[in-house]
Amino acid sequence: MMVDPASPNALEVLKAIGDSGIACTVDERVALARAFSALADAKGQAAAQDWLKAAAAIVTDDADDLYKVGDAYRDGVGGPDLVAEAEDFFNRSAAAGRQGALRDVADGHLLGLWKDSSPDQAQASLAALVASGDPDAGSMMVRAIAGQQIKASLDEVEKLLATSPATDKGGDTYMKLIRLDERGAFGDPHPEKQAQWLSKAADAGNTGAMMRLYRAYASGIGVEASPELAAQWLTKAAEGGDQRAAGELAAAFDVGFGVPADPAKAAYWRERAGPQG
Repeated sequence: MMVDPASPNALEVLKAIGDSGIACTVDERVALARAFSALADAKGQAAAQDWLKAAAAIVTDDADDLYKVGDAYRDGVGGPDLVAEAEDFFNRSAAAGRQGALRDVADGHLLGLWKDSSPDQAQASLAALVASGDPDAGSMMVRAIAGQQIKASLDEVEKLLATSPATDKGGDTYMKLIRLDERGAFGDPHPEKQAQWLSKAADAGNTGAMMRLYRAYASGIGVEASPELAAQWLTKAAEGGDQRAAGELAAAFDVGFGVPADPAKAAYWRERAGPQG
C-alpha cells in the first residue's frame, strides 16, 4: 500500500482508503493495518488495531491468511498488548496445512511472547516438525539446545545433527555444544565427540576451534596424536588471522614440530604474531 507514513496527510489518505470499502479481503485489511501501524500517531495505532481485528474477523481456515494475521500480531501491528494473539493464528495455520507455522509457535515460546510461554511447548512444536522431515526445525532445535533454552540428551542431539546440521556462521552452535559437554550437560564429557564438533566449527571458519584442534592433535585428547595434523590446524588458524596461532606456528617452525624446521618461516610468523610472538 503506497502511502508514505511521513506524509502529513497519511492518516487521512489511509482513512479514505478504508472508508472506500475496497479493503474487503484478509490481505487488504492486514496491509491497511500495517500501513496505519507505521504512523507515529495514536489515532493511526488505534486504526491499525481496528483493521487487524477486522482482518481476524473474516479469516476462515485458509492457512496463509491465518499466518498473515498471526504474523501481523507478532510484529506488534495490533499493539504490544496483543502480540500473544499471534500464537492462536499460527497454530490454526499449522492445523490448516502450513506446518512451518509451528516454527513461529516454537520461537514465540522461546522468546516468551505467548501468555503461557514454555520451553517444553517449544520443544513439542519443533519435535512435531522434525518428525515430519523439516530440517529447519531440527536446526532450530539444535540452536535452542546449544543456547540452553531446551534440554536434550547427547543421543537426541546427534540424531538432530544427522539430518539438520548446524549451519550458523562461524560454527558458534558447535562451540556452544562443546562447552555444554565440557560442563557435563550430556553426562561425562565426550572428548571424541568434542573433536568432531570442533572439526565442524573449524570448517565453518572458527579460528578458536582450529586452535583447539591443534592442541587436541598435539596432545592426543579426543583424537589420535598427530604433530602433522596439529601443525595443519595451527597453520589454518594463523592464516585466518589468529595472532596466538601465528606465534605458536613460529615456535613450531623453530623446533620442527609437525613441520620441517625453517628459521625464515619462523621469523615470518613471529612478525605476523606481533606482540603475541
